[in-house]
Order: sequence, then structure tokens, then C-alpha cells
Amino acid sequence: MRFKKVIGKIHLWLGFLSGIVVFIVAVTGCIYVFKDEIETLSRPYQYAKTQNKPLLSPTQLKEAATKNLPDKIAGSVTYRKGYAAVVRFDNDDHDYYYNVYINPYSGEVIKIKDEKNDFFDFILTGHYNLWLPEKTGKLIVASATLIFVISLISGFILWWPNNKAARKQRFKFQWKATTKWRRKNYDLHNILGFYTSVVTLIIALTGLVWGFEWFSEGLRAVLVLGNRQEKIQKDLKPYIDPGDYAISTSAENYLWRAFNKKNADFEGSYEIGFSDDKESDIWLYINHNPGTYWKTDYLTYSAKDLREENVRTYKNMDFSDKVFNMNYDIHVGAIGGLPTKILAFGASLIAASLPITGFIIWRGRRKRIRYGLTQNK
Repeated sequence: MRFKKVIGKIHLWLGFLSGIVVFIVAVTGCIYVFKDEIETLSRPYQYAKTQNKPLLSPTQLKEAATKNLPDKIAGSVTYRKGYAAVVRFDNDDHDYYYNVYINPYSGEVIKIKDEKNDFFDFILTGHYNLWLPEKTGKLIVASATLIFVISLISGFILWWPNNKAARKQRFKFQWKATTKWRRKNYDLHNILGFYTSVVTLIIALTGLVWGFEWFSEGLRAVLVLGNRQEKIQKDLKPYIDPGDYAISTSAENYLWRAFNKKNADFEGSYEIGFSDDKESDIWLYINHNPGTYWKTDYLTYSAKDLREENVRTYKNMDFSDKVFNMNYDIHVGAIGGLPTKILAFGASLIAASLPITGFIIWRGRRKRIRYGLTQNK
């Protein structure tokens, strides 16, 4: 009992320290889970009917988009069958972020979207750094998330009953017409918290991967130690054969043609990064399952001669890289499609309620102690 009393104090004060931040992060996370589904309905301009015509090259699409944003830097272009091509404009300082949606067959600009003023960008900023300066906000969110993880563990210890009779009661709601609201609030905190604890813990831990470098590196070290298989050797055959690539040829266009020649029936999406000059690198990101990110190949080439600089395909990644590639999809619940998104949404919603129901429990006990309705032990 003394041990649980100490755990109870830890649980209480950690809840006070992290409660408001946890509430904001959980609510914004809840909303962000269904970002893709909401944008499917709210962004009809992202689609373009497939035509029996050749696609425009990356540089043609870049030129069409740049006419509308002449003072901005085009970073990449994304292709996907049945969708508009998207030319992304941003810079290293994140001063601006635009997506230009273009018909990939005609070059017609369908929509210029300022993503920095988008609703989901606002939600993501709140989730990531509480709308504060990035460095400060990120540290606060990461610290609160770590505290929340400890709170979850201490809460489970407090929840664990001392006998079978109590255990049975804590697995389900047993409300009657005479059950008071304080009891209902207590059950909402304990029972819902217990049933979602595993999912909530996974969401919190995957969030910490971005929050603290020491956590990310430590997790990677554990994954490497736990999987002692040798790395799969990369196939020596080039992923994209540069062939007769010439210096005078646009590297982006050549890479685009080579990819399409090799993958004529490709159903995923692929993004090609633009190079500022022949001394820079260009990159090709190939997503085999749009809507998630873990089945993505990351290819980097020299813009000068299309020499492979770095090639990481999801099939040839080692175990730790595969887990880290899944981190975002696990965090937002996309890893298993709609069912796991619903699970992540429900767990996040309950996580947001825990600081509130916990505060009500504490406040009720304080009032009972003040008016002598219970003993202050």
C-alpha cells in the first residue's frame, strides 16, 4: 500500500506537469489522423483524369508552375496516376510552402495552394511545437510526452487490483441508476485508460522518436542489437541505368524517362527533386503504397552524370531502418489502413480526456478532505 501511495503521488504530479500539453497534443493528433480522408473530400483539384497522351516532363511542369510563383524556388514534382502533378515550392528556412497542382498532360495550373496557411498545417504545428518557436515548442512537447509515458506506466500500476473481486470490477463499467457522476468519471479515467494504454503508449513512443535524438538513437541501437542478421547486400546492378546520359540533358527529365520506361505500369507515386546546378544531387522517392510512407524507396543521384550516390529501397533496408520507416505510419495509425486509424483516433481522444477526468478526481478528493468527508492519510 505504501508503494502504491508513492506511485499515486508520482502519477498525480506528473499529470499536473504534462496535463495541458498532453490535452493539446492529443486533440490535434486526433484531428490529424484523418487528414488524407478529409482532403480527399475537400481538395477535388488534386485529381486529374488519366488520358491517352504523354505526360509532361518535370522541367515542363516546373516552368508552368514557376510562372505563377516567379520569386519562389521549386523543390520537387510528384506524379501519380489519376492525380494532378504537384510542384512543391519551399526553402530551407520554411519562409513559404506552396503546392501547385497542374494537369500533367496539358500543363494547365489547376490550383495554387498556400500550405503554410492551411488548416492541417496549423494543426500539425500545434501538435509538434504548440504554435511556439520550433526549438522551444518541440522540447516542451517531447518532455510532456516523456512524462506522459511515465504517467501511463504509473497509472497501470495504480489500476492493477489487489484481489480478484476488484479486478473483475475494473475491467468493465458496472453503472446503475444510482451510480453518481463522480464514480462514472473515475471509471472513465481508469477503465478507458486501461483499455487504450497499449495503443496510447505506442503513439507516445513513436512521437518521442522525433522529440529526442537520444531516444531515437537509443531505440535504433536496441533494434540493431536485437536483430543480428547481416545486412542484405545491395544488388550491384543500378536501380536506374544512366545509359547514354549527357551533360547537356536535364538530369530530372532523364531520370523521369528512365523510371517510366522501367515502370510503365507503376500504380504508386514518385517524387523527383530539382537540382540547382550540375554539381548538386537530385533525388527520386518512389512510394509503392500512397497513403503510407513505409514502402518508399529513397534514391539519390549526381546531377552531373547520374551516378548513384545513395540507394535505399524498402525491401533491402535492414531491420532498424524498416522500423524507423514505419514510425510515421504507426504514429498516425495509417500502418493498417482505416481500422488502425480509427484505433489511433479513439486512443488519442481518450488520452485527451485523461488529464480532465484525472483533475476532476483530484479536485473531488480535495473537497472531501476539506469538508471532513474522508480522512487525509
